[in-house]
Amino acid sequence: MSDVEKWIEQWRNALQTSDTLRASDVAELESHLREEMERLQPLGLSEMESFLIARHRLGAIEALEIEYEKVNTDRRSLLRLSWMALGVLVYILAGYGAVGISHGGCWWP
Repeated sequence: MSDVEKWIEQWRNALQTSDTLRASDVAELESHLREEMERLQPLGLSEMESFLIARHRLGAIEALEIEYEKVNTDRRSLLRLSWMALGVLVYILAGYGAVGISHGGCWWP
């Protein structure tokens, strides 16, 4: 594996850790990166130079997350909703536990 392929893999792995980006988004961004690299190499740039410029043109990972968050709002909303539902469930179970403890181990009054 060449050094550039290792850099691309590291970049892709950094993208995959995002809660906002889906696997298809990461694949699309990698495709754009490789296309831009191919476009730059005939200009006399090395693979590493073309990678660095292409990555810069795509933008920082944080900026990409912000842009894709606009498109992937359903995923982010579903994640937040599931955490809220889990919180409510824990709250209810904690309430039943408190009632059980206050009544000497009896769950119902």
